[in-house]
Amino acid sequence: MQLIMVKMVRYSLAVIAVCLFHASAMAGVLPEDRVDLLGHNYQGGGVKVYGPAVLIRKKIGENIALNISGDEDFVSSASIDVVTAASPYKEIRKQWSPSVSYLHGKTTYSLSYLKSQEPDYLSNNGSFTISEDMFGDLTTITFGFTRGWDHVRQHLVDKAKKTSTFTDNFIENGNKVTPRLDRRDYRIGLTQILTKKLIVTANYESAALEGFLRNPYRRVRYGDANATAVSYQSELYPHTRSSNAIGLESRYYLNYRASVKLGYRYYSDTWGIRSTTADIEYVHPFESKHLLTEFGLRYYTQKRATFYSDLFPYADAQNFLARDRELATFNDVTFHVALTWKMPINTKTVFSTSLMYDRIQYNYKDFRDNRDVLVAGKLTTLAPNKQPFYKYGANVLMLQASLTY
Repeated sequence: MQLIMVKMVRYSLAVIAVCLFHASAMAGVLPEDRVDLLGHNYQGGGVKVYGPAVLIRKKIGENIALNISGDEDFVSSASIDVVTAASPYKEIRKQWSPSVSYLHGKTTYSLSYLKSQEPDYLSNNGSFTISEDMFGDLTTITFGFTRGWDHVRQHLVDKAKKTSTFTDNFIENGNKVTPRLDRRDYRIGLTQILTKKLIVTANYESAALEGFLRNPYRRVRYGDANATAVSYQSELYPHTRSSNAIGLESRYYLNYRASVKLGYRYYSDTWGIRSTTADIEYVHPFESKHLLTEFGLRYYTQKRATFYSDLFPYADAQNFLARDRELATFNDVTFHVALTWKMPINTKTVFSTSLMYDRIQYNYKDFRDNRDVLVAGKLTTLAPNKQPFYKYGANVLMLQASLTY
């Protein structure tokens, strides 16, 4: 099963196509026909994810647009969670999403389906969005709902017998629990053109999750912080989680066709996590009008979940137990740069290609690096209170080619 960070990378890459389609369909006019090809490569924290993605979009008349997107990820993981509790693994993950939009007057209705599959995780999502332009097309209001159904399995490997099986029979506190995860997500957004140069957007999102929310492979550790030997037990999570998030964004267009974007997002949930995100982006065109550059900086900070701990004092120390680093206190900084080249083929057809690079630095405040270290040339296990806090850097490279016609 993928770690949360790998989920975020995979999801963001696949949703590029879906978001591109829906965002452009919210202006009271359906977007132009388009084909996009994307290659992506993520490396960081012992995890490598690479593969292709594709988007095909086609209008039928002036009122209907069809869209299909898909991607395939080749994953190689030797993350800190894997090397300290299991063995490195490789797998292939596939995802595809068809959608349709219907324009009626100033209202756009969009319906989409997304399916993601990997050896031990199956996810199905259905989404409906309605957007309405009003007040002379200066205001756009959007409502959205997503329903998700996931099925969790665990990969069991018996090295002695050289056998490999999958199971969804999970036991917690002596009781069998469902391997399903149900998700509901509600969204509302408002976009307002304030002046000919300034656009602002406000978004609110509420999500509810119920079912099997933990990673069946991950364990917590407990024992004496001054001792080198500690014990382990499986994580234990609540079976429900609700969250709320609000986001604000403004984009200002400068006289020389450049633009500046500022964004802010606040998130909170019933697990005690509180996070804020701030980002800034600058887009600068060259004089040739065929080249443009993009620079961005993003800062994210998070407070840990109430039932998270790097080390518990003893077994079953509390009702819920977690040592997932994505539930810890941490921050990350992302630097983004992109270069896009556009080449008009005729009055209706434009070919463009983009090269994008992200550098991400993660810094954890209460998650320690429990890997053995070299001391005097020998691998040595440190006591938990002597272990350094974990940090790592990641690189994301994407190459995109687009044809609009």
